[in-house]
Amino acid sequence: MIVKIKKLHATRQALMSLANQPVKAKTAYVISKDLGLIQSALKNYDTAIDGLIKQYGVKPENGSNPYIDFSLLPPETVKDIQSQIDELLEVEEDVDFRMIPGNEISNLDITPGGIEALGFLITIPEDWN
Repeated sequence: MIVKIKKLHATRQALMSLANQPVKAKTAYVISKDLGLIQSALKNYDTAIDGLIKQYGVKPENGSNPYIDFSLLPPETVKDIQSQIDELLEVEEDVDFRMIPGNEISNLDITPGGIEALGFLITIPEDWN
């Protein structure tokens, strides 16, 4: 399935929220496998973002992760960084997803945003209509 990085990024967040919830073994396998496929597909994206943070970021004194503080950068640099990120988010990846059975996740706690991010991976049971 061809999916944009933007969608993969949102899907990774949603799958990670399900990763530690109890489900049947087959569903756990599917979620784990899909998460691994997404991590692999996003490796180059993550590397590119890390490069931007390394180039433009600040490292907090408290030792937490570095980040880009756009308020410290000239407006043209901010536009350039945002343009690079937007371009990365539009890249398409071919990922061989497995479908998550909807009846297996019907009792899990998930946000509407999580369902939206995962909707293309969930097989909808007939009784959900």
